[in-house]
Amino acid sequence: MGTAPIGYLNRITEDGKKYIAPKDQDAKIMKWAFEEIFRNKLNTEQVWKQVRDKGLKCSKNNFWVAIRNPIYCGLIFVPQHKDEQSQLVQGQHQPIITTSLFFDVQDVLDGRKRKAVSKKIVSQDDIPLRGYLICPNCGRFLTGSGSKGRNKYYHYYHCSSKCRVRYKADDANTLMIEAIADEVRNVPHLKLFKEILTATYMDVTRAEKIDQKRLMAQLDQIKQRLSKARELLLRGEIEGEDYRTIKTEANERMADIEAKLASFNLFSDSMEMLWNLPISKVSHLDILFQNGSVIQKRKIVSTVFPDNLIYDGLKLHRTRVSAAISLLITDRNSPHEAVKKGDQTYQVESVHLNRKHAVAALRNKI
Repeated sequence: MGTAPIGYLNRITEDGKKYIAPKDQDAKIMKWAFEEIFRNKLNTEQVWKQVRDKGLKCSKNNFWVAIRNPIYCGLIFVPQHKDEQSQLVQGQHQPIITTSLFFDVQDVLDGRKRKAVSKKIVSQDDIPLRGYLICPNCGRFLTGSGSKGRNKYYHYYHCSSKCRVRYKADDANTLMIEAIADEVRNVPHLKLFKEILTATYMDVTRAEKIDQKRLMAQLDQIKQRLSKARELLLRGEIEGEDYRTIKTEANERMADIEAKLASFNLFSDSMEMLWNLPISKVSHLDILFQNGSVIQKRKIVSTVFPDNLIYDGLKLHRTRVSAAISLLITDRNSPHEAVKKGDQTYQVESVHLNRKHAVAALRNKI
């Protein structure tokens, strides 16, 4: 039996039949690699470096061969033999990806499905804004590179056209941190977002609160019954065996009710985390940008500023902020007020309903 493809293991059935089967984690990494190549945000070498970081052991050449191998979508290449043409046949092994995804990836690798603007990231953490900044003179995207000085490398964003615009990368990166901070620092003072979440939580848990009150009443009744049985035992009106039976049943019932009541408290705590955690994350996006990896930085920029920014060496000129960020920092007094944006009016009640489904899903997970 030959060596299994990356992401597969050689197996043998009880009757001696040989086959290949997906190798759990490695197979998941290979599937991620195909999906990431199809997204066309990273080049092949960058994807290879990330799969290595995820734990996949393979050389760059072997990875390149693997992503060209149709075996991952369940097909096997049969080479030309005598008068028979080469062909792809359906294998008996379990595929890791779909056939459509495999051929879409081949189109991307062959350059037939390149997107109109594909912002390829670079490995240097010092120029994360490459492909996001626009030259103020010619309107082209600024690229980025480093030049070696006497003691260290100095990085710049520059234009590849004849205008020869060039700016220090550190200055632009610092301005980006400040720009992100300006947009998200008001998030912790939100009233709208918290009110929406709270109102939704109250709607979804109204029935649970009724159950909670009912269980509390049942718990009080059981405690009263147990106290009365203790008094009867002391007066000699019931036997000790009868009291032990009553006490055992009461303790079992109380334990069951207390467990249910504890689950209500757990859900309440989770709701507190539901708004505190995202508010904390969003309000510190500038810090996350400053300390994050180059991929994290680019995701933050594209999230906060969906449009590209013009940089003239002194200021970042942005046209609009993410609609989600704009909605979060809108100052409103009540979740039932309308949020106006241009000529359209968005009713927060619709957001409220979406939050309701999200909270219900959270409850099911808990």
